[in-house]
Amino acid sequence: MKDVWQGLLSSPERKDLFAFIAAILPVIVYFTLMESSESGATLGKRRLGLRVVHESGERLSRWRALVRSVVKFLPWQVQHTCLFHIPGWPMETQEPPVWVVVGVVLAWVVILIYVVTLAVSPTRRTLYDWVSGSQVVMSRTEDDR
Repeated sequence: MKDVWQGLLSSPERKDLFAFIAAILPVIVYFTLMESSESGATLGKRRLGLRVVHESGERLSRWRALVRSVVKFLPWQVQHTCLFHIPGWPMETQEPPVWVVVGVVLAWVVILIYVVTLAVSPTRRTLYDWVSGSQVVMSRTEDDR
């Protein structure tokens, strides 16, 4: 079994693919399916009385929910990719290639853009909402509280 794991994780590309399949893809699928469902919300959004809809207020299509999720979690994937390409990471880290440093910085810049767009947008929409044509709205009525 040890040989299987060593083979599976034998290169940065394989580690990255494994992390994507094991961690990021399931999250993207979950958010896509839940936000395009009848409720339009993940479990957390339901608990907060929120749902994701199209700009028009209609239910978000599966395609738009997928675009929203991919753009939302792109920095997470970029960070994984960069970390796995740092020589010796995580135990005996060496100087990373320039593209890794640039990738990490860009991922954080994108996250900052998400936060800034949320803060300054009059409709409280993030970059990934604009790209996917979606918005987050309140879903609770007085009777639900």
